[in-house]
Amino acid sequence: MTHIQQKERGFTLVEVIIAIAIIGILFAAFSRLGNFGGAINKARDAKTQSFVAQIKNAVNIYYLTEGKMPDHGVLQAEVLPENDIQLPDDETCFWYGYNEEAGEFFVAANGADEWIVAHTTDAYVPDGTADCAGGPGEGNGFQVASIE
Repeated sequence: MTHIQQKERGFTLVEVIIAIAIIGILFAAFSRLGNFGGAINKARDAKTQSFVAQIKNAVNIYYLTEGKMPDHGVLQAEVLPENDIQLPDDETCFWYGYNEEAGEFFVAANGADEWIVAHTTDAYVPDGTADCAGGPGEGNGFQVASIE
């Protein structure tokens, strides 16, 4: 009688180890590629810095032509539209503060980790973390309000 050998089904230990190693390598590669959080935050901050600079330039032009700082209503009703500045529709919040007597102003926006600020003086430094709810705070005679 001849015996027919039946092949046992299953994987050898070497095959299982190789499969686990390949899965580990793929997981490590994709976890590194998937870490876009830092790049996304940097891109958002760069866009926000651009808007802050545009608003600062528009306020400077208004100040040079009118001889006074725009108040919050004038900034939103005249200065931004006349300079074709449309704020982004995202979670970024912008703040404007001015001190008419000193002829100084600042524009602030919440960045990923801290306030992004453009100002005419170092007399104003935002308080705390970049929190939309609380805003950058007030101080040194600045009148501060959000830009919407």
